[in-house]
Amino acid sequence: MHISMVYLHLVFPFTCWQLMFIYIYCANGIQSMYVKPPVDITVKGTDCEKFNVSWNSNLTEDEIGNYTVKYVYRDDAFDEDELFLLERQSWRQTSVFSFAEVQTVLCNDTHTIAKSEWVKFNLSTGSTTIFLEDISCVIFDERNLNCTWITSKKAQNDSQYFFSACTQGKKLTCEHYWKTLHHQHTGCHIQNNNKIAELVYACVHVLSGQSLSAIECKQFEPYKIEKLNPPKNLFVDEEMKLKWGPPNTSIKNMDCFIYQLNESALLRKMWKVIDNDRSTIYQPAVNIKTEKYSYQVRVKKSQLCLENEIWSDWSSPVFIGEDIDEKIRSTRNYILLSMVFLLSLCAAALCVRFHLANKLFYILLPPIPSPSNKVKSILMLEEVGFQKFMNAPVKKVEEVVIADFLKEEEMK
Repeated sequence: MHISMVYLHLVFPFTCWQLMFIYIYCANGIQSMYVKPPVDITVKGTDCEKFNVSWNSNLTEDEIGNYTVKYVYRDDAFDEDELFLLERQSWRQTSVFSFAEVQTVLCNDTHTIAKSEWVKFNLSTGSTTIFLEDISCVIFDERNLNCTWITSKKAQNDSQYFFSACTQGKKLTCEHYWKTLHHQHTGCHIQNNNKIAELVYACVHVLSGQSLSAIECKQFEPYKIEKLNPPKNLFVDEEMKLKWGPPNTSIKNMDCFIYQLNESALLRKMWKVIDNDRSTIYQPAVNIKTEKYSYQVRVKKSQLCLENEIWSDWSSPVFIGEDIDEKIRSTRNYILLSMVFLLSLCAAALCVRFHLANKLFYILLPPIPSPSNKVKSILMLEEVGFQKFMNAPVKKVEEVVIADFLKEEEMK
């Protein structure tokens, strides 16, 4: 018996524990094999909501050896329990997700031998660079789509952005771009002929130079991004109550809407937002004799009809209360006009008084009239005669004067 035990020990020199240790060591040695991850990941859009994803294994024949190379692909739509191995180096992506991952696996006929690290990428041309920080979209009038995007700091300055969207199996192209001063696209407006009721796949194609650098996409549920029109027909009734109607929409259930009011005190320049739930009537609790108020109303969907967080724009304002500023302005204008009228009266009175005083002055102190032309001629003749008189002898002058006097008397 002792001899047989020695014989067995010589033939099988390891105990069971030693054999188990050797097995674990060898297994760990195989599992610790380094497998290079996939490279050259590319994404190409083929049709609305569909992309072809492909990659290369990055393994040489010596590294593969006798093993089989397979791949594991996953994105946000995959369940961990439903992952399966791919034998091809491609995947048909039929939905839009922000990121996906792929991994290389070495297998034998029955077991997985080693795995590479996961390579995570976005829906771009294999680049792990994020060109856009966010894409946001809003549906209004049930059929129009506005989308904007925020560019990443890593994006090149010469990059240009082009937008497309898919919904209900139909591809929508951008009709109008919003641009920066450098003509770089930052948003898009699309007008659709039909109501947008299914998933919206929004994609931004990033071009750097003449080549496509990335395709970044995001999906939206229509009810989450729908922006309703403002409530219509806001008015104040005879009892000073505010009333309005629901927005223009295809929704017929009035309990689907909740409202808010914006109350602004114009004189104090204060405002507040008032929740009014589903009611379309509001009674202001304010003193309308000392203040003037403006009111606006907006709406969004309630929990009864797939609630979202997007409020409509504010409606046009209505006003109630005394306009104190208008009264002050009217008083100021009245005072100003009164002052202008009084000043005009004073000016007119001064003018009349000056005119009467001037007329009285002329009556009391009339001006000395200037001589007529006939008198001026006589004076000039007399001056000439006087000059002659001064130069002629006395007797001769007296004779001439007497002769002239006699002639005049005869003519008379």
